[in-house]
Amino acid sequence: MQFKHLSILPVFVFIAGCGNSAQNSAIKASHVASNINLPSYSINDIFIYDDGHIERVSDIQGEIITWETSEGALSYKAYRNFVLPMLEWETLSSIGRVEIDIVDYEFLWPLKIGNSDSINFKEYIEDKSGASNSRSFNQKWTCVVKQEEQVLTTVGSFNTIPITCDLYFNSSDLIQSSTWFYAPKIQHYVRRIYEIPGSSKTSSMRKERNLISYIPTIAGL
Repeated sequence: MQFKHLSILPVFVFIAGCGNSAQNSAIKASHVASNINLPSYSINDIFIYDDGHIERVSDIQGEIITWETSEGALSYKAYRNFVLPMLEWETLSSIGRVEIDIVDYEFLWPLKIGNSDSINFKEYIEDKSGASNSRSFNQKWTCVVKQEEQVLTTVGSFNTIPITCDLYFNSSDLIQSSTWFYAPKIQHYVRRIYEIPGSSKTSSMRKERNLISYIPTIAGL
């Protein structure tokens, strides 16, 4: 798979900064969060992050979005509600999919501070090496909507609504936490933080990804 749109990135970069600061400060967090519905995407929307990660919407089938990353190193299918676990994915070395017990397309939405919910699902991972190394895991996904935060990025300052989800093995062992800072202005998150617990605070791993460019379809792709 080739990521064929990289050559035009410098031409169509859309700077999604903030609006009038006085107006933004006047918006109460409770009002913002209670009126946020699911995001809407279009084919060829592109999101570029500061860690070199690039994602493009390559297909849309109802509530399911197919995403392609730079150089085709990873492609995956996920619900328009990005908070839900990925449905299918493929890397250079493995293929994965999940079976969700109950699918609620509007899981946690419309966003409202303090909302929380959880789902159970089963994950299947297959090694592409041909070694017949197939694994499955029972997991639990628990999420909560947090207080609004102002997030500063290289493309501007955004009013965001953080959503934190914890992933558990067998409903007890914490595997990782993910927090999306969703910006209603561009209907996508401008920051994502991954945290994997270790045996101590010093051994835990934290990774942060910030949006540096957003190229919507209307930019001329």
